[in-house]
Amino acid sequence: MRTDLTKTVKITAKVRHKQRLLEYLSDWENPFPSAKQDLAKILKIRLSTFYSHFPPAEANDILSEGLELRKKNAAVPRAEAYSALRRLAKEGSVQAAKEILDRTEGKVVDRIEHSGRGGRELFPVLSEQERLILENIGNGTKCITVN
Repeated sequence: MRTDLTKTVKITAKVRHKQRLLEYLSDWENPFPSAKQDLAKILKIRLSTFYSHFPPAEANDILSEGLELRKKNAAVPRAEAYSALRRLAKEGSVQAAKEILDRTEGKVVDRIEHSGRGGRELFPVLSEQERLILENIGNGTKCITVN
C-alpha cells in the first residue's frame, strides 16, 4: 500500500513541476533555458531528480510547449516593437527602415566576386601545351619548350 502512495506523490510532483516549468517558460520576461540543468534550477531540484520525473524526450517536449506558449504571449510586446520601429522609420531612422525591410522583404544577400589581379581569372584555363608540360614535370620528365 505504501508503494501506491509513493507513486501518487511522484505523479503529483511531476504534474506540479511541469506546471511550474510551463509558467516560467511562457513568461516573456524570463530568460529561456539553454540546458536541462537550467530546468532543474528553475524547479530548485537536483538534476537527477529532474530526470527521474522527465526523461530527455519529455523534457524536450516541455521546452517545445513552453516555447509555443512564449510565442503566443509575445504578440503584444512584438506588436509594440513593430509599432515603435514604424514610428522611428517615419521619423527618418535609416536603421529602423532597414530593419523593417529586412523582416518583410528579406535580407539582401552580399555578392562576393572572386578574381585575380586586375579582374583576371583566379584559375585560368590551361592550353594543351601547358597541361602537357605540367603533366611531364609531375612524372619527373625534363621538358624543353620551343616557341
